[in-house]
Amino acid sequence: SDHEAHEAILKAHALMAKYNIVLDDEADPEEIVSEYLDTPGNCSFRKILAPIIGTNFRVRGFFMSNGGMTYFGHKTDVLVAKEVFEYAYQFANKKSRRIVDDLRRRHMNTDGVKQSYVYGFCQGLKERLDAQSVALAVVIPQDVEEQYKEIVAGLKPKKRRRQTLSIRVKQYSPSYHDMGIKDGREVLDRHDKEKKAG
Repeated sequence: SDHEAHEAILKAHALMAKYNIVLDDEADPEEIVSEYLDTPGNCSFRKILAPIIGTNFRVRGFFMSNGGMTYFGHKTDVLVAKEVFEYAYQFANKKSRRIVDDLRRRHMNTDGVKQSYVYGFCQGLKERLDAQSVALAVVIPQDVEEQYKEIVAGLKPKKRRRQTLSIRVKQYSPSYHDMGIKDGREVLDRHDKEKKAG
């Protein structure tokens, strides 16, 4: 049921938070790794989605010059965050394309529909994960944060425009934005159901 799926997600977050509290980083630190994120289609909303999921699963992210992205952190955290990111990204990408394709078949205007949906999706997922992470006091481990800062300090600054994590919406669609929020809040439940069924 949806309630059981929600409880499973909460328990997984609780175990990760508990693991962080119980494990003394100096005594037996977990291996720190980076994993490339698979983003077919390279939709722009991935740059909003990746940090939302990353911080809520105790990992940091890097945006690479070739447009790719990686998660950086303890191996178990990175693998869980990567799986959740890739599922959420593919879900939102496919669903938004289906919505637009359906509207086109009916000869309706699709301006801003996809952007409104995916922005709402990211917003709904962020609300859901942030509430759980605050309740469980989920934080990025200190050893991960220190190594991340060392890596960032060694990178060459790149001349670029000020980067903001937002999506340009040509024409805002409140109904598709609201649909995205609802799906964003429920996507982890769907992921858990599919894992149990598969």
